[in-house]
This record gives sequence, C-alpha cells and structure tokens, in this order.
Amino acid sequence: MLEQNNISSLAISLFISGILICGYLVCMSYFDFRLFSFANLAQFLVSVLMMILALTKIQSSGLRIYSIFLLVHALFLGFNAYNLSTLQYIREFRHLYFIIPGIIILAACFYLGEIKFCANRIILPKRPMISSGVLVNMILCVYMAGYLVLFTLKGSPFLSVIFSKSQYGIYHAYSATGLGYYRIPILSGLLMMMNWFLLMLIPTVKRPQKIMIIAATLLFSGVLMLSRGNIIRIMLFFILFGIYQQKNKIFSTKNVAIFILSIIIIISSFTMLGEYRHHSSNMNKFNFSSVVQSHIDNKAVSWLYAYTSMSYDVLLQYQDYPIKNLPLSILQPILRLVGQQEIYENIYIECLNVRLKNSGLNAATIFSGFVHDFGILYILEIVVFGLVIAGIVKLIILVQAQGAYIFILMLVAISIMGNYFSTPSFLFPVLAIIILTPFIRNSNEKT
Repeated sequence: MLEQNNISSLAISLFISGILICGYLVCMSYFDFRLFSFANLAQFLVSVLMMILALTKIQSSGLRIYSIFLLVHALFLGFNAYNLSTLQYIREFRHLYFIIPGIIILAACFYLGEIKFCANRIILPKRPMISSGVLVNMILCVYMAGYLVLFTLKGSPFLSVIFSKSQYGIYHAYSATGLGYYRIPILSGLLMMMNWFLLMLIPTVKRPQKIMIIAATLLFSGVLMLSRGNIIRIMLFFILFGIYQQKNKIFSTKNVAIFILSIIIIISSFTMLGEYRHHSSNMNKFNFSSVVQSHIDNKAVSWLYAYTSMSYDVLLQYQDYPIKNLPLSILQPILRLVGQQEIYENIYIECLNVRLKNSGLNAATIFSGFVHDFGILYILEIVVFGLVIAGIVKLIILVQAQGAYIFILMLVAISIMGNYFSTPSFLFPVLAIIILTPFIRNSNEKT
C-alpha cells in the first residue's frame, strides 16, 4: 500500500511539473524573451522542486501546514516566473534572496511545530464545562445581534449598493463615505473575532449547526459587509475542512474533481466581484488586464495572477523603503492590545502605500513586513516569527483543536497575499480556541 502511494505521488508530481515546465517553455518562446534571465530560470526550477516535495508529503501524510505553505508558494512562485505581466521585475539573483530563503525557513519552522518530539496530546478534563453546541448557539446570538446593531448605526455596504441611486453603484458605497464608515471601533473587531471563532468550532458541532455557521458568517461578514476577502476565506476554510477529513485519500479521482470544481468557483467569484466593483467605479470603462499589463487578455487569469504570483514583485518594492530596525511585524498584535493603535495604523498605511508601479496592487506576501522591518536581515525576524507560530501549532495539536488547525491551514494558503498571523482579528480567536478547547465538550461525541 505504501509503495502504491509513493508511485501515485510521484506520478502526480511529474504530471503537474510537466505542465508547469511546458507552460514555462511556451511563455519563453511566445512572450518577450528579454523578460527572462538565468535568475528567472533558477526561480522556476526551485519552485518545481519545492512543489514536488510538497505533493509527496501531502500524499504520504495528508494535509499539513508546512506542506500546504510550501505547495502554495511553490506553485505561484513558478507561475511568477512566466512573466505574464510587463509590470514584473526582470529577475536578478539578488531578488531571489528576498523570496526563496523566507519560504524555506518558514516551512521548516511549521514542520518543527508538527513533528512529534513530545506528547502529541494532553490530558483533557473528564467533564468539560460546556457543550460546543450550546456555546455555538450563544455566540451566534451575540454575533447576529452585534451585526444588527452595526447595520442599524452605520448601514450595510451591500444594502447601500442595492438601494443607492448613485450612477457609480458599488463605488458609492466604497468611496462616497469610505468603507471604514461602516465599521465601529471595538465592535467591528469583536465581530470579526467571533466570525473566525465560530468557524473553528465547526468540527465540534452537528450538521444543522454547521449549516447555521456557514450561512451566518457568509451572510453577515461576507455579503452584507461586501467583503470579497471574507467570502473567499470562508469558502477556502470549508474546502480545506473537507479535504482534511480524507486524510491519505486526498488524491482520489472524486476528491481531485471536487477540489478543482471548488477552486473554479472561488476564482470565478473573486473575478466577478472584482469586475463588478471596478466596472461600477470606472463607469464600465475598466479592463483589469490592461491595468496589470497582462500578456493574456483574460479576466480570470489577470485577477488570479495579479493577486497571487505578482505579489512577489510587490514584495520586491519593499527593498526601496526605509527599514524600521524593529520587529514590528511580530509586535503588531501586542501594539494593538496595549493601545498603541497609532503605531499599528501607521504600519498598515505604509504597507498600503507600497504599490507595484502605480498599478494599485499592494498584496505583497507574508514576507513584506519582515523586509520592511529589517531589510536584508529580514531572515532574523522570520526565524523568530516562525518559531512563535510553530509553538502555537504545537499547542493546537496538544489540545486537539481541529478547527484551529484547519484555520491555520487556511491562513498559510492565503499567505501569498499577506501576513494574517500578525492581524489581531485572526490571531486572537486562535489563541482563544486553544485556551477554551479543554473545557468544551464535542457535541459529536457520545456522552
């Protein structure tokens, strides 16, 4: 059986590698050859090797945080080497220093958090204090009541679009008042924390409550708040949750088909929401392929490529900004917690201002903050950050918080777009679930 899995893993790895290599050769021959370099080729080959390693680990061990992190960055780093946009940097070997070592170091840290060097579980209380089903009902009531208060006081961006008489449509909801108008300090942050906390409780409740959580989180934090990011994150969480249950049968024909269909739905949703938003704001004269100067005039390809693979080129912009010489990326949640809101917001605004050659693209991978903090010494902060996250992962495994583990899987899967671990609304719910899990009784278990 083990030999059969190894053969299957090798076949899948070779197949995907072959597709990537063929695509690379086509791009080299079809597009402007001046965009390519030996550094570009080295980047592509390293990404293929990392992808093969990641797929092999997934086939043998199932979904793991380090393998998903490695796979996501390997795939999009490989696609980055295609140079589908003229906005991209002509790759030099010095550029690779700000990309590849960071990926390898963080993947190694995540691996340390998952290997068994001590007990992989702790003794939980024999009589947990509260049922997860009861807890979910309580949080859902507070969650929905909180959003009703928010919408009563500030309105809903989605409803503002629907009932707006402005010819600018969705642009009116974003720019006429600013999307920040629809938020209330503290309340909005608490609602987002409850949003992710509810998701992490999904593995512990029965099917009806799973559906309630899906409906509530998608409706309130996604649709009514007009948040494309939250919709994608919630959908991705459920995809990973479904795949995680398959353990070593991930690459079965049925699972691969379901995964491909789910990814197509996510990409289509992301593209349609993006097109609708920008068409409205530009009075139907918007072409995203032109904005990112893509060689391929396809909406879905342009949107996906711009917000994933081109993030590495945005990352390279941080080389030109003054470094802070302080580990602010690690300290962000603490600064927010102790009331240093101004420092936190200044960091956020500075990062928003880093855009790829006036294209408006500012997603810069999980590494941007570290490069912004220490420049060429960014690896030092990455090592500390990675070990901290590894410790959190180990705690999640010890308390058997499956929902938190899948949530971390989701965060590393979208780390191509930014560092969500340093955002309080993502980090604090994870810490809360670690602390509370020993006192929560799984509603799916017989008493």
